[in-house]
This record gives sequence, structure tokens and C-alpha cells, in this order.
Amino acid sequence: MKTARLALPLLRLACIFFLMFLVLAPFLWILIASFRPNMELVRNQSFLPQILTLENYDSLFNKSNYWEWVTNSLIVATYTVILSLPLIVAGAYSVYRTQYRGRNVLSLFLLSVYVFPTALLVVPVFRIFAGLSLVDSHFGCALMNTALAVPFGIWLLQAFLRALHPELEEAAAVDGVGRLRTIFQIIIPQVAPGIIAIGMFAFIVSWTEYLFAMTLLLTNDLHTLPIGLTGIVFGQYRVNWGFAAAGAIGSALPVFLLFLIVGRWFIRGISAGAIK
Repeated sequence: MKTARLALPLLRLACIFFLMFLVLAPFLWILIASFRPNMELVRNQSFLPQILTLENYDSLFNKSNYWEWVTNSLIVATYTVILSLPLIVAGAYSVYRTQYRGRNVLSLFLLSVYVFPTALLVVPVFRIFAGLSLVDSHFGCALMNTALAVPFGIWLLQAFLRALHPELEEAAAVDGVGRLRTIFQIIIPQVAPGIIAIGMFAFIVSWTEYLFAMTLLLTNDLHTLPIGLTGIVFGQYRVNWGFAAAGAIGSALPVFLLFLIVGRWFIRGISAGAIK
């Protein structure tokens, strides 16, 4: 009986380690591959390297426009967050905290925009943005990223808004507080963890977006990190796998550093939304 009691926790622990290995193994392989020469990656498919080098990172940081691409990505991502958050808060409050005809239909319509493949929107978006003189500008790219982030952000914020007691707004209305002041002084402080989590989501959407950035940003000096890395990794006759691995680490590093800063509020917001 005692053996069976000990075997069950050990089995659970083994399953946990196995699942962690399945999740972390690709990231570990990329990290190791970033320190391996490209020719070794082509000829030697084993997990353990024979030669370690910093050549890939030297090419990434010193011989490419990595820092310019990072700067452009930060500009676009910052614009996206600044544009997305007010729209998400206002839209979520309208859909999930007010009463009007068609509100439920609008709620269902929010996520239906993701049904259509984004590739179908490339030509119409380019023509519309060209007519508005938004092609080849960071703001235009951020505007497209905002359109991609807002519907899901509104849906994600619903868990926080629905958890708030209606008495808060009723008490504010009795005291003569207007709707706009209620949002800023009562609603936003109550759902701040959720807003931070959604801000992180909007940032990551913008940071990793490739298709519309490639379509709208025509000048090389305006290219974001995904576009710049793609242009170097895929050569004319072969793929530079070592540089691709270093580029993957280099593109994830700024997001990782940002997560270290705001990760506590991000986790709190996600967990609170799940509980509520």
C-alpha cells in the first residue's frame, strides 16, 4: 500500500517532466543551434553540438541592421498599444456593461472577424491605405495591427468587466458622476490587471506580425524585425540556419525583457480573468 502511494506522486512528477521536455525541447534546440556554425547544422543533425561559435550573434548584432529593425518594431508596437487600449476599453465597456439593441449580435460578431484568412485582406488593405497615404509608414502598419488586436482584446476584457458589481456604476450615477468619469475613476482601476495583460497581447501581436508589415512597409529603413530577419535568413541558394536561430533568440529577447518588467501584472491579469 505504501509503495502504491509513493508510485503515484512519482508517476505524476515523471509526467510533468515529460510534458515540460516536450514544450521546452524546441526552444532549447534553437538556443543551442544559435551557437553552432551553419555548415554543422546542415551536416550534423544531432542535438549535441560539436563546435560552438559566436559568429551567428556577431553577424546579427554587428553585421546586420538588427538594432534598426528592433527600433522600428518598438515604434510600431508602441503605436499599436497606444491605439488599441482606448478602443478595447471603450468597446468592451460598451458591449458588456451597457444595454442597447443589437449588443449581443455585436458581441458574437467580434471574434467572427478572425474567420477570414488575413491573406485575403492584403490587396484591399493596401489599396485603402494607399488612398489614405498610410503606406510606407509606421503609423499605418500600427493601425493595421490595431485592427487585428482590438476584437480579441475586447472579448478578453469581458471576464473582468462582467465580474464588477453593477452597484458601482449605480452608486456613481446617484452621486452625479458622468459615464466618462465613471470609466476613468471606477472601471479602469478595477480592471487594471486585465488592461495590462491585453496591452502585452497587443504588443506581441504587433511584434510578430509579418504579412501586413511586409505589404505596407516598402522602404528598407522602415522594416520591422520579422521582415529584416527573413530577408537575411533566406539566401538565394540556401538557408542560414545558424543565423535563423540567432535571429529567433534576438527577436524573442526584447519581449522576454518586457515580460520580466510587467510579467507579474500580466500573470495576475490572465489568472484573474480565468478565475472571474
